[in-house]
Amino acid sequence: MALSTTSSRRTGPARGRASRALAAALLGGALLLAGCGGGTGTDPEAEGEVGPLGEYFAQMYPEQSEEDMAAQMREVEEITAACMQEQGFDYTPMDTSQAFDEMTVEEDVDYESEEYVATHGYGMTTWEEEAAPAEEEVWVDPNEDYVAGMSESEQTAFYEALYGPMDVVEETDPEAEMAEYDWTTAGCSGEAQHEVEGETVDPFSDPAFSSLQEEMDRMYTSVQDDPAVASLDGDWSACMAEAGYDFATPDAAWEDISTRSDELYAATSETSPEPDPAAWEELQQLEIATALADHRCKDEVDYDETYQEVSLRVEEEFVDAHRAELDAMVEAAGQEP
Repeated sequence: MALSTTSSRRTGPARGRASRALAAALLGGALLLAGCGGGTGTDPEAEGEVGPLGEYFAQMYPEQSEEDMAAQMREVEEITAACMQEQGFDYTPMDTSQAFDEMTVEEDVDYESEEYVATHGYGMTTWEEEAAPAEEEVWVDPNEDYVAGMSESEQTAFYEALYGPMDVVEETDPEAEMAEYDWTTAGCSGEAQHEVEGETVDPFSDPAFSSLQEEMDRMYTSVQDDPAVASLDGDWSACMAEAGYDFATPDAAWEDISTRSDELYAATSETSPEPDPAAWEELQQLEIATALADHRCKDEVDYDETYQEVSLRVEEEFVDAHRAELDAMVEAAGQEP
């Protein structure tokens, strides 16, 4: 179910939690295994397991069930309503349960299968916009009518009480940035979020761990530079050459389609905001053909399995060398190492 509202002013306190989740996803998933299933090192091919460094990220950013998150959001809304009442405003708690309706993944879809790749390629040009939901299914802010009946100054006061003073960033200044989120200046919503979730610390924004983060960056690079991966890339590249493609690595194949897509969008204008349909369809066909050849060559050389083995070995070495620092990061995040 799609969520939409005409009265929402900014993301508010949810922004902090989202950034922590994003950091965990980027550092714990995409960069480490490059599409492979996780593992502990004892069985690198076992899907669904987490490597030793991933286990640290899981401690720093523990997952919550949808039920727990929904309960927290309900509590936040109730506290927000009470706070707004104290500020002189009526506020109807939002029913946030609908936000979880589309968070489930289709279990019967194998995104790694050849059949899926043959239809969707890398998913860069082959995505399709979902049909707009029926009017009765569109989520609406229950406070919308109440706010609409206010004067402009009253609306400003309402939103400042709810979210705190708005940060204004001039669009003409490309270097300008929004101020870092601070719950103490985020109005009733920030106060409610803090009361429910407590004080949270993101260790990846702590300068004390900047050198460790640099070491992590070098660790990720070392996977690509590992002789086993270099040999693997050579085998994959030779397979792709037989299929008519000239790429040194799988990343190069993906980046080629990405660059071509960017070029088509760069050629658009205000009067023609979409890429040329014929050129876009041609690129879609190229993407699918490239991704399919990539998929088959990876299977032929056991790319994912070998890459994962190297990744986990490097990961284990990193954890062994930096265990004390990683324990400190977990502790800084307010968790037990």
